[in-house]
Amino acid sequence: AHADLIARMRRETGLKIQTGGGIRTMAALERLLETHQLERAVLGTAAVKDRRFTEKALTRYPDRIAIGLDARDGMVCIEGWTKDSGLDVVAFAREMADLGAQTVIYTDIRRDGTMRGPALAGIRQLVDLGRLAVIASGGIGCQDDIEAVRQTGAAGVIVGKALYEGKVVLPSC
Repeated sequence: AHADLIARMRRETGLKIQTGGGIRTMAALERLLETHQLERAVLGTAAVKDRRFTEKALTRYPDRIAIGLDARDGMVCIEGWTKDSGLDVVAFAREMADLGAQTVIYTDIRRDGTMRGPALAGIRQLVDLGRLAVIASGGIGCQDDIEAVRQTGAAGVIVGKALYEGKVVLPSC
């Protein structure tokens, strides 16, 4: 049902859309990327639990898959942030790069929604691997936070609550 809604949004707006959550099979991935022509899919829990699927996905769609690195205290969390996977986030990112990942979305769970600043040290660790485009998420509270993330060499930043609350204002088009 969500895939159909997202596909409709894509058709009606022409926007590039990325989606994640519950993508656990090649059939589901193909439906999103091929049938619905979404720009990118994010693999999180599946990347941790099913390396064979992840490797197939990265081989077939190397530039259209992002690995979701949801981290708490340097450890990858899965299943909607409810479980610690026991995997170090940097080691796991390195492993995903070895499988062909090009992009990761790094979310510091402890900072997400707080607007208290991004986890710059964690972002830098991933950027310093030199093999992945890192999109940072969590903690952005003002324009200076966005600039601080840019200074790390991250490829992008996700801003949520700060937009809703007017702390970050986008330039008008």
